[in-house]
Amino acid sequence: MKTTAILFSTLILISGCIFSQKNDCSSFKTGKFELIDEQHSLHYLVERDDFIQTETNVKTGQISSFKIKWLNKCEYQLEMISGSNQAMEFYKGKKLIVNIVETYPDGYKFSTQLEGDERIRYQTLRRVNK
Repeated sequence: MKTTAILFSTLILISGCIFSQKNDCSSFKTGKFELIDEQHSLHYLVERDDFIQTETNVKTGQISSFKIKWLNKCEYQLEMISGSNQAMEFYKGKKLIVNIVETYPDGYKFSTQLEGDERIRYQTLRRVNK
């Protein structure tokens, strides 16, 4: 019984350590990235500093800018400040919540959800110039 209790406690401790590892998102707060989503035929270059994220559609040259606000270490909010008339109308008064769910040496997988929309989308950004 005592051996079982020790084994069980050790198992809980090990699994807790494995599942409590956090993503290190700090290196992705600024920089240049690329988003390629073949399923939706999207290709964007993304440049981000501490306050603004600029996205350039590689196919059309259309540029959109967003105010960025970090909510915690791995979650941020984007609010559109410029872009096409259609995009401005779509994003008007809405914020896009971005959650970094997995990090890699050269990028990260993230989920996005637009305020007032139940859909969650997953995509990946890759760093282009470190």
